[in-house]
Order: sequence, then structure tokens, then C-alpha cells
Amino acid sequence: MLAGCNLTGGTATAPGTTATTSAPTTAAGVSTEQTTATLSQAAVYFIHGGGLVAIPDAATATPAAALTALLNGPPSGDTSAIPAGTKLSTVTVTDGTANATFSLELGAPSRLAQAQIVETLAHLPGVTAVTISVDGSGLVALQDGAGNVLSGAAPPSDYADLLPTAAIFVASPARDSTVSNPVTFSGTADVFEGSFVLEVWSGGNRVSQQPITASAGTGTRGSFSEKLSLPAGDVKLVVYEPSAADGSPLHETQLYVHVTG
Repeated sequence: MLAGCNLTGGTATAPGTTATTSAPTTAAGVSTEQTTATLSQAAVYFIHGGGLVAIPDAATATPAAALTALLNGPPSGDTSAIPAGTKLSTVTVTDGTANATFSLELGAPSRLAQAQIVETLAHLPGVTAVTISVDGSGLVALQDGAGNVLSGAAPPSDYADLLPTAAIFVASPARDSTVSNPVTFSGTADVFEGSFVLEVWSGGNRVSQQPITASAGTGTRGSFSEKLSLPAGDVKLVVYEPSAADGSPLHETQLYVHVTG
């Protein structure tokens, strides 16, 4: 079970207005829709098996309660990319967008940490997109799976590549990890004929490109596993399904590792 949160009820807000909640002692300041909706959607997102996992908890059915539970840390067997000691300053909800501000400990959050916050908030009733800010530093530059910096609030779809249900889900190597050769590249995919592409980038240059074939595809999820020999240093792996129409990347996801040799 996740650490519980002190819920004291909600305060209704008119459409187009902003409700502000200070953490961690209360979930007041969220809309009536959020506090009275079915609680089955309430969950906190941690990391398991290389991707995001939802931990259902009806006690986290408001933004402040959900984020407080997230910052309290994962249950046994799961991990979190959010730096220890991070605190929630405020969370507001305006016209479906949740705006969460955290203490300086959050720093420049990794994409996994961003995803934990976005997915936890965006699956609450009445929330469709999320912005993240750090005290004294302003808005965090959120990124989608292709590495594009988002111009506004992020919907959960921008982090769908980090879910085990993604069209191409990379379970290994772990994102932002330090690895040594040979590196196991594995996961699952549900793409046309199970085929997709892996690119290896180092020093700003693409150093290799190879096809990967999962054990199944085209409506059936298959698995894949390859042994890679990667260049030493910081490496970016880019994974995508080429479009049958023009070869453009579909379902792209990027991950970074540091290779020791």
C-alpha cells in the first residue's frame, strides 16, 4: 500500500477558474467533479520493469493527494525517478490543465520523472494535460517520445511510449542507466509484421542502424531481445516503426545510457 494522504474534502470551482492546493496536508481546491468522480481511475505511477506502472489507490483521487503519495516514494519492488526530498509546493487545475509546482530538489527532471507526474495527474477525472514547474526556475521543458520539446501542457499520450502497452516498449536497457557491453536490448512490440528500426547515436552522429523483428506483430504483441555492442560514453538509442507510406518514424521512443566499455 502507498503511504496515505490526509484528505479533507474538496472545494468546488466554477468553470474557467483556478483552484490552488498547497501540499501535503490537504486536497482542498480541486473541482467537485474530481472529488465526486469514480475513484477507480485514481493511481500513482512508479517504475517497474523499465516502464511505468500504475498503483491504484482510491485515497489519491485529488491532485494534491496523488502527488503527495507519489513523492512519498514507491512500494517495494518499484522505483521512482523523482529525486528524493522533492516536495510539492502547489497544484492548480484550470480548464482541465493541472499545474504542479515542486521544490528545488526536483531540478531538471528526467523524462521518466516527468512521465510519473504527468500520468499520475492526467488520469484523474477532470484533468487532461499537465505542466510542471520548479520553485524559482519556472516551467520545466517537457518532452515527447521523439525528444521534441512541448510548447504547452502535456497530455498523457506524450508519454505513452513509457507504458508496457506502447506500440514499441523497451524494457532494457533501463533509461538513464550505466551499462557495459554486451548490452541487452529487449522489450515487446505490436507493429506491422513485428518489424521496427533501432538507431544508435553517439557524439551527435548516427553510428549504426539495424532492423529488429519481434516474435509477433500486426495486432499481436511479440517480444524481442538482442545483444548490442555500443560505443563507450553517452549513447542515444532511437527506436521507431518506419511508415509504409513514406518511411517517416512512427511510435518513436528515445532512451539514453552511459556505456562504460
